[in-house]
Amino acid sequence: MRGLSVSVRAVTCAGLLLLIALSSSTAQDQRFALVVGNAAYSGEAALKNPVNDAKDMAAALARIGWNVVLVTDADRKSLNKAIFVFRDSLASHEGADALFYYAGHGMQIDGANYLLPVGEDYASLDDVRADAIGIQSVTDAIEQGKAGVSLMILDACRDNPFAKKMSRSLVGTRGLTVVQKGGGVSGSAIIFSTSPGDASLDGSGRNGIFTAALLKNIDGDLKIEDLFKRVTSEVKSSTGGAQSPWINASLSSDFYLVSEAIRSTRAAEAAKAAEAQRQAELATAAETARAAEAAKTAAAQQEAEAAKAQAEAAKAQAAAAQAAVAAEAVKPKGKARIESSLAGQVYLGQELLGAVGPDTPLIADSLPTGDQSFRFARVGMPDEAKAATITDKAYISSRY
Repeated sequence: MRGLSVSVRAVTCAGLLLLIALSSSTAQDQRFALVVGNAAYSGEAALKNPVNDAKDMAAALARIGWNVVLVTDADRKSLNKAIFVFRDSLASHEGADALFYYAGHGMQIDGANYLLPVGEDYASLDDVRADAIGIQSVTDAIEQGKAGVSLMILDACRDNPFAKKMSRSLVGTRGLTVVQKGGGVSGSAIIFSTSPGDASLDGSGRNGIFTAALLKNIDGDLKIEDLFKRVTSEVKSSTGGAQSPWINASLSSDFYLVSEAIRSTRAAEAAKAAEAQRQAELATAAETARAAEAAKTAAAQQEAEAAKAQAEAAKAQAAAAQAAVAAEAVKPKGKARIESSLAGQVYLGQELLGAVGPDTPLIADSLPTGDQSFRFARVGMPDEAKAATITDKAYISSRY
């Protein structure tokens, strides 16, 4: 239980089991619940689920902030005693909220509702009047205890199992009749597991149909009317519309089964979780932005490096062009055209200019200008020298 510690005290007395769950906080909401489950009826009247229903309801209510008294398979004396304890608990905490839950056999006689204790032989309607517990005694106890809001949850509309034994007609005893008020000073809600006058189902599992749906939804942060609507929808769905819970509510303000302290704790935890989620999302967004900025910076850096490389390449290319221009500027400009009727090699000093032949004149560029001496060499023949003046204006012709 969030924000609430529970201590348990069990007392066994003539079939009465009291399970008291007490809040450790003195300023906690004052909420008292009496939970009753009767199943150990004799013969065909025995029921399967009510004790399970009551135990599970008691545990669920304790988890959501109620001080719970649990009574199972109680006879008339034990049940009356539990009601008196319930009244006194409320009276010692004036204005506290009250909740009464009952699972077991119940019936109506002449417009009055009765809860049937175990250990009695109901052979007539008079036996019921004498030995059963009227629901009015519960509402009286709540009124005497000066409870604030009062809730009554009655899963007690099962078919009358004593019909075969009773000596008088049971016309009009099926199910329970309408309960107009629950005894709360600040309002009340009376919830039936099925419509007045109808019978509810005991269920094939651990819990009855109605209580199973209630237990499924009891821990939610729902107003009592919204909780009832959800339970009603699930009961109708699971029974194919054969069972329809019913409520008579007269509340002056919203009421929740979950205590305000627990709801506040849950809200704070939810807000904390939401803030943590928000911070995580902000951190993720910041990290994404940082990653995007880093990628952008890396791209810009790569672009800058590429631009730098291009600039350096262009600079190198320009330098090469300048060097070529400079080299070209200092390069000799002399030109000559040499022809020969014989094949041989032409030299300028010791530098071979190329071959020459009858049909292959030798054209030479980049020669030193001025008076130069060419040498014509042939295999097996002495070299022949010839002087010529070289200029850069036009090719001179020299013939051997």
